[in-house]
Amino acid sequence: MTISRQEFLKLSARTLAAAATSSGFFTFLDAAPGFAEGVLRSERVRKIHTYIAEHKGQHIVRVQEYLRQPSVSSWGLGIKECAELLMSYLKRLGCKEVELVKTDGHPGVWAYYDAGAAKTVSFYIMYDTQPFDEKQWSSPPLAANVVKLPPFGDVIMARGAVNDKGADAMVFNAMDSILEVEGKLPVNIMFTCHGEE
Repeated sequence: MTISRQEFLKLSARTLAAAATSSGFFTFLDAAPGFAEGVLRSERVRKIHTYIAEHKGQHIVRVQEYLRQPSVSSWGLGIKECAELLMSYLKRLGCKEVELVKTDGHPGVWAYYDAGAAKTVSFYIMYDTQPFDEKQWSSPPLAANVVKLPPFGDVIMARGAVNDKGADAMVFNAMDSILEVEGKLPVNIMFTCHGEE
């Protein structure tokens, strides 16, 4: 499939709007937002948290792998390779439909995880990053080193660690943890990813 970048983003926005307004934004949850303490203290969630803690090292390595893959859209640096890496993560999560979407700019990625659930959520990913001047960094921006950063303690320092690749990798790690503990995710997920901020 080949569509323009603008068409891809418009379709993504329409899909998100439809998902958010179709029957209430929080309807994929078992209860309304004032409820969270009971859910977060449940035995199921405790098992997932235990799995995450026991696999922290693996999770850090996965975040670093994603951050170390260059994806500077304005330089055209590593964009296709990052899209391919992203596709491999989505396949590893169990997405049966994973597609590189050609646009008139950098490629998008579309994927679908089918849990056989009644609810579907949409997850938007921006996999590209902004340019950088390595001289202005205290740690190489593509090394994704763990460094001490007061007052936070140990952090992974890299271009994209905060916006947006680091957060995406953490969500993938959380999904992977749920899959390992529960066997499947509780909702279907549609992934819309673009590499041209």
